[in-house]
Amino acid sequence: MMMDAIKSNELNRGKVYEWLDKYWEGGERPCAVCHESTWAISAEPVEVKSFRWGKFTSGGTMEIFMVIACQTCGNSHLINALATELMEIQE
Repeated sequence: MMMDAIKSNELNRGKVYEWLDKYWEGGERPCAVCHESTWAISAEPVEVKSFRWGKFTSGGTMEIFMVIACQTCGNSHLINALATELMEIQE
């Protein structure tokens, strides 16, 4: 997908809350590492690029994610923001 097909650089908050209610038990899911339920959601999406063994590259594969991180131990989950439609795509 071309990056210019994305309407905004923000997560759709309404869809984030719907996703959390459906798949994350409204945030009450205990962390697999520390067993606390102190989750935080990234305010902005993050980009993850394919690794090029220490070489800086301007091209390559890149995915966009929402991050859900445990505030107690740092255990983090990446949720693909495009596949889950948490970001708006132009038709």
